[in-house]
Amino acid sequence: MQILAIVWQSYYNGLLKAAKKEIVFSKPAPFSPGDILISGISDKTPNGLLRKVEKVDSNTIYTKMRHWRMH
Repeated sequence: MQILAIVWQSYYNGLLKAAKKEIVFSKPAPFSPGDILISGISDKTPNGLLRKVEKVDSNTIYTKMRHWRMH
């Protein structure tokens, strides 16, 4: 089962990098493989986030960009 996880303010403030395939926080984040991360538009995430967590390694979250079709 996939869990929808919103990157809440306490972790968003510790966001160091949001690259195409990884998201790096300043501290370990409580996300798990299979979680879906979403975040709004900001200076750190100019296009927002909609990612599926593939792997977690301490404070680095390896992700896959997701594309959903709306019906």
